[in-house]
Amino acid sequence: MFCSNCGAKLRDGAQFCSGCGKKIAVKPGASAAGTSGPSMIRPQGQVMPRQNPVVSEQDQSRKEQAAAAAETWADPVGSSEKENKSGRSWVMALVLLILVLCGAGAGVLFYYISGIGESDPLKNSSGYESMEPEDEEMQGKESSEGEDEAGQNSRSAEEGENAASAAESAESAENTGTAETMAAAEPAAFTVKRISQVNLSGKIRAGMLRDTAVASSYIVQTGSQIDNSAWSAFDGDNVTSWQEGVEGNGNGEYIGISFDREYQVEAITFLLGNHRRDDLYIRNNVPKTLTINLDGQLFEVTFPKEMLEQVVEFSKPVPASSIRVTIQDVYPGTEYTDTVIAEIGVYGQ
Repeated sequence: MFCSNCGAKLRDGAQFCSGCGKKIAVKPGASAAGTSGPSMIRPQGQVMPRQNPVVSEQDQSRKEQAAAAAETWADPVGSSEKENKSGRSWVMALVLLILVLCGAGAGVLFYYISGIGESDPLKNSSGYESMEPEDEEMQGKESSEGEDEAGQNSRSAEEGENAASAAESAESAENTGTAETMAAAEPAAFTVKRISQVNLSGKIRAGMLRDTAVASSYIVQTGSQIDNSAWSAFDGDNVTSWQEGVEGNGNGEYIGISFDREYQVEAITFLLGNHRRDDLYIRNNVPKTLTINLDGQLFEVTFPKEMLEQVVEFSKPVPASSIRVTIQDVYPGTEYTDTVIAEIGVYGQ
């Protein structure tokens, strides 16, 4: 049996042509062997035309293609399953792509929310990109060297601050010491008063060491027992007196003595002139200006001429363990040029 469309030989029982794929119509009464109706009897003596080999090969190829198409048409379920599988694969791929994109978006969002993605303003301002490992190593070395240098600078600054602080402390101590020295060196003020104007109660009269009494000069009266040496001005007797023994008024002559200990001197009493008799007071010189030396602290005092005891009172205690009194000026006597001091007393604590 042959295809009515392309003339290709049909297989027995085939529903489609293997050459062109056309569905074969089965006529009623066709035999199972693929013949329909009465059998065709080739006339005797008729010769069938010989087919071209090339045309036969083409026909064979078309037959195979038609057979494949027939099989495809014959098995529509399998083709549908393949199409369904291909569709599911595309759906799964699309779902996976969506999941990947969602994950990437979540990562980027977390990156910026957590602050990790904040840009480095230093890099943005300078415009440089991330350094290579070698550059990072060099940067690390430079950073380390910078830290060492910064540490050294910090230590130097700290040492400088300590030195400055020490210098300030030393200067402050020096200033304090200078102030104390100046305060200590600043002499106390004094006033000259009559004995009746000063209360010496509660003050101690300094003990005098006789052997330490000295004088630059004194007179010796021939044929008399009167002692005019330095001790006579410190013996507590108003009748006895020291009288200098040089020519002239005795300016620059002095007497002195040491105490039995150091005292905080608050007042010094003076009985100036010769108090043995009133006429001798008038006839001899009376000291007018004296320099008082208390262990190096000097006080130049001018006294009025009065035949009574006078007191030099200090504004603050003056520490001393000795005294020296030097004549600077005198009230001249009517007859003699000898300057006389009858008594000196030292009071304090």
